Amino acid sequence: MWKAHPFQNVYFNILAGSEPRSRYELDYWGLSNRKALEYIVKNDQSDVICVRADSWTSLDRAFEMIDSRDRKRLRYVARDDVVVNDPGLRQCDDPRYIVTNYRLVKDPDDRKYAEDYDLFYQIRVDNEVILSVFRRKGM
Repeated sequence: MWKAHPFQNVYFNILAGSEPRSRYELDYWGLSNRKALEYIVKNDQSDVICVRADSWTSLDRAFEMIDSRDRKRLRYVARDDVVVNDPGLRQCDDPRYIVTNYRLVKDPDDRKYAEDYDLFYQIRVDNEVILSVFRRKGM
């Protein structure tokens, strides 16, 4: 667990088997979302950065946890099937970044992003990808 810190919530011991993703949710609570947003704002100097969550995770709590100066630059692109609970969350229409923690995705297929996006950032715990960020090509 200490090696996975700060994502020790994604710890699996030998009893979980060789493919825990197929049987368990990995970052169920979306705790890695904060690190993803911090990485995006650190590596993108744009005044406005549009981000969309692509798995069944919410970014609104992660937005609240990052530095207020960085938060002012971020805009949330809501999915059609997800309700954004925070009316104060600034929104936009076209995502530059897609964040997924693969929640409720048993067999992730990142090829669906390949036409428009490149892999920008990933978080792994014990060689399992728990979060990926994709950036729109040409940005």
